[in-house]
Amino acid sequence: GNFYLAGTTTESIRKAIFIKYNNEGDSIFTKEYKSYYYPEEHFITNFDSNIIFDNEYILLNLVVKPTPWAIKPNLIKVDQNGGITWEKVYDLYNLSFIPYNLLKDTTVNGFFIGGVKNNTNTNLNNLTSQTHILKVDSLGEIISEYLSPDDQLTAAAYDMIQTDDGGLVIASG
Repeated sequence: GNFYLAGTTTESIRKAIFIKYNNEGDSIFTKEYKSYYYPEEHFITNFDSNIIFDNEYILLNLVVKPTPWAIKPNLIKVDQNGGITWEKVYDLYNLSFIPYNLLKDTTVNGFFIGGVKNNTNTNLNNLTSQTHILKVDSLGEIISEYLSPDDQLTAAAYDMIQTDDGGLVIASG
């Protein structure tokens, strides 16, 4: 079988990168993806990726929204040749939503995006930070959202494991 690598590259601008290899380790193709907000803002960083089926992939990226400035999660679904099937940015708040983890949901054909919602990049006082998890379907549409209480789980959902009953174990803090 094939294997792949997702990451970030910088030449003149930052881009998410997706490389597919054959079982011998030879590169089949390399694709680069600019920020959703390009050319106004070019910052993009790949955080995670996941195989959906044998020939479809999801890339979880962090992009910067230029006005008002904030960090947003960005999902890019690509086909077996690296062509974009769809792309979503989750611009839910004026605060930053920094994504860290992408987990395939075993109960439905969708994903969990784990991260943190905060204002630490824009404020010097009255800081807020909450664990933030989005559940999205196979088209990237939001099914549900979880925000931790203000005084609990103030760090990101750095990693997640789905339990047999469909619940989540969240690594935070």
